[in-house]
Amino acid sequence: MEIVKFQIPLEFIQARTYLTWRDVLFGVANELFSPEAAAELAAQQLRKEADTNSALVALVILDEHESRVPLIQRLAAAEPEEDSAEAQQKWLYLILAWIFAHKDSYSDPLGAVEAVYADFGYPKCISSLVRYMPMLDVDLGSKQANEQRLYDKWKAFVDEVSVEYKKS
Repeated sequence: MEIVKFQIPLEFIQARTYLTWRDVLFGVANELFSPEAAAELAAQQLRKEADTNSALVALVILDEHESRVPLIQRLAAAEPEEDSAEAQQKWLYLILAWIFAHKDSYSDPLGAVEAVYADFGYPKCISSLVRYMPMLDVDLGSKQANEQRLYDKWKAFVDEVSVEYKKS
């Protein structure tokens, strides 16, 4: 990814979905999730589980100046194989949910959606949220009304996908 560079807090993510270590690795590799947040996730898992996985322990106690990425890679490799597109889809949802929840702090929230659209390889599932894509609906007569419809579609997308990810 080239344009989207921000890190989504663990608390925001956990309110919406469960992260696998493969998801964490994707997030860290693409600068969407901090290695420190990965260490916090490891600490939470250690508190919940009787298993004291050595990689989880090491991730928690690792010095802040050392890279956590090799340990995250080890944890991800221990999980069942999954299509990397699944992690990408989850992060697409999380990013759009984050931006929507904080849209007032963006000078151009719809521009941020356009950047995400480009960074994720122009996924068809969000093309209807992009201003420069051809409108499939009737023109509402003003730029403001048409953009409001985009915000409404964006919210509907986040709400719809959130139901799917809350189940996992």
